[in-house]
Amino acid sequence: GLAKCYLMMNDVIQAHEAVDFSLAIDENNQEALEVKSFCFLQSENYEEAIVYCQKLMHMTKDKCRMYAFLTKCYLELERTQEALDNCMEWLENCQKLTGYEKSEIYCYIAMCYCNLNQPENGMKYIDASLDLNPFNRACIIQKGMLHLQLEENEKAEELFMKAIALSPTEEEAE
Repeated sequence: GLAKCYLMMNDVIQAHEAVDFSLAIDENNQEALEVKSFCFLQSENYEEAIVYCQKLMHMTKDKCRMYAFLTKCYLELERTQEALDNCMEWLENCQKLTGYEKSEIYCYIAMCYCNLNQPENGMKYIDASLDLNPFNRACIIQKGMLHLQLEENEKAEELFMKAIALSPTEEEAE
C-alpha cells in the first residue's frame, strides 16, 4: 500500500524501500512483486523489471498485466523479437481481453514489425488495432511509421496530421 502511494507521488526511491520491506516479510507477496517490477520499470531499470515480471508470470493467474509490463521492457531494451513473441503469447493466453486491450496489443505487434523492418506484416495488425480503436493516437502514428517504411510518404503525412489534430500539443507539433 505505502509503496503505491510513493509511486503516485513519483518517489520511486521511497517506493522501492517500502516494497522491499513487504518482500522481507513475504518474498512471494504477489502484489509487492508487481509493485517492485513497476518501480524498476519507472526507474528505467528494465532488466530488473523483467526478472520480477517473469517471476510473477509463474505465480499469478492474471498474467495479462505482466505481459504488458514485459512488452514495454523488451521494447525499451530494443529486444524486438522478444517483445513480439511476448505479444503473441499475450493474445494466446489472455482469452478475456477487451477490444481496447486487443487494440493495444495489435499496436505493439505492429510496432515490433516496424522495428523488424517488416511493414507489410505490421500493417495487418495496425489496421486491426485501428478497427477496434480508431482514435488511438499512438496507433495512428504507428500506421504512419509503417507507411514511411513502405515509402508511402503522403499517406504517412496524412496520418501524422490526423494524430496531431486529435491532440494538438506543442510537443507533438514539433
